[in-house]
Amino acid sequence: MKRLIIRTPLVTALTLALAACAQSPTTGTAARGTTGDVRALAAITANVYVDWGQTQATATKELYGVGLYGGVSANISSQSTYKSNLAYFKPGLVRFHYGGLVNSSATDERGWVDTTNKTWDTARINTVMNNIDGLNSSAYGYFRPEKMVNIPYWPSWMKTYQYTAGGQTRTLLDPTEFDNYAAFCAQLATILKNQGRNVKYYTLTNELDDTYYVPFANAGAPDKLDELITLYNKVAVAVKQADPNAKVGGLEFARGDLVAGVRRFVTGAKANLDFLPYHFYANNDPYASNASVYNRTQDAARHGLDIVNIVKQAGLNIPVMDTEFNINYAGQQDYKMTLSQGAVYDALIWIGAIDNGQSATAAWNDRDGIFGKLNNDANNSIRVGAHNIQMFQNRMVGERVTSTSDTGDIVTMAVKTASAKSVAIINRSDAAQTVKVNFTSNWTTGSTFNRYVVAPDPQYYYTGTISLADLQNGNFTVQPNSVTVLSVADSQAVTSNSTELSRTGWTASASTSSSTDVPARALDNNGGTRWATGAAQTPGQWFQVDLGSAQTFDRILLDSGQSGTDFIRRYEVYVTNDPASLGSPVPTGAGIAVNGSSYGTGGGVAGQNTTITFAPRTGRYVRIVQKGCCTPGSNWWGINEFRLYRH
Repeated sequence: MKRLIIRTPLVTALTLALAACAQSPTTGTAARGTTGDVRALAAITANVYVDWGQTQATATKELYGVGLYGGVSANISSQSTYKSNLAYFKPGLVRFHYGGLVNSSATDERGWVDTTNKTWDTARINTVMNNIDGLNSSAYGYFRPEKMVNIPYWPSWMKTYQYTAGGQTRTLLDPTEFDNYAAFCAQLATILKNQGRNVKYYTLTNELDDTYYVPFANAGAPDKLDELITLYNKVAVAVKQADPNAKVGGLEFARGDLVAGVRRFVTGAKANLDFLPYHFYANNDPYASNASVYNRTQDAARHGLDIVNIVKQAGLNIPVMDTEFNINYAGQQDYKMTLSQGAVYDALIWIGAIDNGQSATAAWNDRDGIFGKLNNDANNSIRVGAHNIQMFQNRMVGERVTSTSDTGDIVTMAVKTASAKSVAIINRSDAAQTVKVNFTSNWTTGSTFNRYVVAPDPQYYYTGTISLADLQNGNFTVQPNSVTVLSVADSQAVTSNSTELSRTGWTASASTSSSTDVPARALDNNGGTRWATGAAQTPGQWFQVDLGSAQTFDRILLDSGQSGTDFIRRYEVYVTNDPASLGSPVPTGAGIAVNGSSYGTGGGVAGQNTTITFAPRTGRYVRIVQKGCCTPGSNWWGINEFRLYRH
């Protein structure tokens, strides 16, 4: 996004009050607060199910990253409260980014370039990096995040030209400067390498698809994306030569949802692509409803999944990262970003990312007056979002295990390590929810769970405890628009008690089939045969199994065999006793909204079987409805074996 920060006036007494509430204190104990149990006052409104024995993915510390906007400034990064508060919430990945990073260091406190001598300002860079690397000490808890450096643009002295097509005009780097720009970027990598900074990731350009591709594609005019691909390749080769240990990625897409452009870039840059970063913002409306903002995280997950599939279909096994996200991209005050709604949004982004095969994210940003996890004040005081990252970074890194909810209002994620088990429960509704937590493996503990909560006013962050019995009996209430992390010290090795249902007596049907790949072949216990649509995937296609009688299950496996490109692009799951009355789709995982559907749809991943988990459902019929479309448009939808499981 563009880095123009506009401080708009506050328009109502309410927004003034919200602003005051957002100014949470720094890192003192009283600021964080403690509280005892919150007992249930109403009937159970949500069930959460956790299987400690069924691992799905690994949540690393890089999943909970942040962009450094304050941190690229030598002045801000040197402030003691900035350093102590950044070390408090411990983002696992820090992305050094400022749209004007190539500005003159003499006139811009965030600029890193000596424009007089047409080179990087080594002294400025050294000061900034010393400040961040200095956090790896006893005074700051040995905080050592992975580093990502974004080189957003070319310097002012390089020649440009204007390109006009379809009524759109943009300023582009002259191709005669491509080698010069590559050498310029490589010079930064050399400086950082020689300083011993151990920069893990470099991202080349920032949202330049919005300059070279998006406006022309929207106008139906010839674009300049191929030129940008050439530039990326030259820069990537030069940076890797300067620091062979660095991983290089691009383009930091502004519009990762425009998959045709992403696919062209991946095809053209795959030889020089170590990871693929993109950005996502919900809207530019500071008055948007909480629900509409939360629903947009489903679109973020969908875009991320599309990119994961583009990468895999190109034959690459590289990370996909959402390296810049927040609610409002317009550079105006949206208090949701500074209150508990922002924490809910962030948590939903993280869960959607890991559930769809992404490895890292970076929230925008560390510290400013609008987006930041820290306030733009003399104390760099902590906002709600910083507490939220702290909770997840300290307790939600480990093996991501199966966890589901039976309502779209509650979203959950669970992780385990060799010494602890933790569950995050996100209430994305405007009402309190009474939750019963069901541990579906044969597991118990005599220990009390520690509880960490980000919630609305008056206590934006507090801690407490709750017993296993209260969790399992539903004596547990989560506040509206809140994030709760429950954690218990535990080293037990737990085995999943999930078992496959017998398929005896089952029958299958479908909306369409090829002449030979009939529905019954998905139930014949022969992985070499399959059911297939016989036509390209289109929304509305369905596959249905009649179980013969009502049965209970909580996991579906769609085995695509060797047909790794014929996985289902989008799906909704329905469980019913009457196929003429499907009802609402079953909430599945983080959920991906498609075509206005209810919360709880998803999508498959190229080259992998599609596993769909959800809270236990009982019914005679299970129907999978195809909700997406195939790209590039020729792949069928196929299922070699259809299986159901229950705990």
